[in-house]
Amino acid sequence: MGHEVIFFNTQAPTLRVPVPVAARGTARALLPFYDRLSNLINTRLMSVRLFAECRNFRPDILLVIKGANLRASVLGRIRRRVKLLVNWYGDSLLTPGAAEFVERNSAMYDFFFVIDDKRALERVKVRSRHVATLPFACDSEFHRPAVLTTEERVRYGSPVAFVGTILPSRERVLGAVRDFGLKIWGPPRNPWGTWNPDRSPLRSTWQGRPAWGEEAVKIYGASDITLDIHFSVGEPGPICNVTARVFEVPACGGFLLTNACDQLGQLYELGTEMVTYHSAEELRSLTAYYLARPDARRTIAARAQRRARTEHTFKRRLEEMFGHLRRND
Repeated sequence: MGHEVIFFNTQAPTLRVPVPVAARGTARALLPFYDRLSNLINTRLMSVRLFAECRNFRPDILLVIKGANLRASVLGRIRRRVKLLVNWYGDSLLTPGAAEFVERNSAMYDFFFVIDDKRALERVKVRSRHVATLPFACDSEFHRPAVLTTEERVRYGSPVAFVGTILPSRERVLGAVRDFGLKIWGPPRNPWGTWNPDRSPLRSTWQGRPAWGEEAVKIYGASDITLDIHFSVGEPGPICNVTARVFEVPACGGFLLTNACDQLGQLYELGTEMVTYHSAEELRSLTAYYLARPDARRTIAARAQRRARTEHTFKRRLEEMFGHLRRND
């Protein structure tokens, strides 16, 4: 797009000296507030490093992706040094814990892009001057069909796959399809401590670890059906956003079954490019239907792939974002 870009990883370790896993475990046992203290130190150090980078590089625009580990006071100092301070908040505003951060820090930004529709904005106050909806996307160079060996197809493939963190709402939905050869790739705990694989009826389907990056791409390509389950499925109120899987799985050539969502119809042709379910019972029925119809799966997946790789890439989203910046600055 003709811009000089410097990438700054806000998720990189802030302490230069690696801490052994055993030492971290001992620290947690001895210090009840280890995690909180660690987060506080990381936030302070990361914010200082970002400020130093901005002072050296002098960017016209600083685009922050979420930025939950950046201090508002430092953002205020950065704002005085750049023309525009922009946030693209890649999680739903309704994610547990998000509202407090967004309502506290969003005023620091000139533009605040969210992945939710306006119904979420009625429940969470975004205080930026300019607020707009901008769904996430796929990386067309990274999210692409993987060339798999026979061994990789066996390791990563399954009739049904779910890649993500297990929450109570997702556990209930996954229970409806566990007898279809389901494989779950996810961490052994969730942030709220409500998932314990050893005591879950889904224990036999859990692969013992999460899958990220290239492994996730291989899973999407090797599995007959990949599931997308929004964290608020089954809860009162509307689902206000689509997840990144809605773009990543089709871009990789995978067939996706996702929960119904109003926003989805603005992104894909429902029924021909994307198949949705409204309940666990309907998911079970659709899973059985499409497992028995590989040709239909391939046809729908190919249509969704064309749409994702032409209209829902990060390049296209950034073009939309910069167009919005030019019109409203």
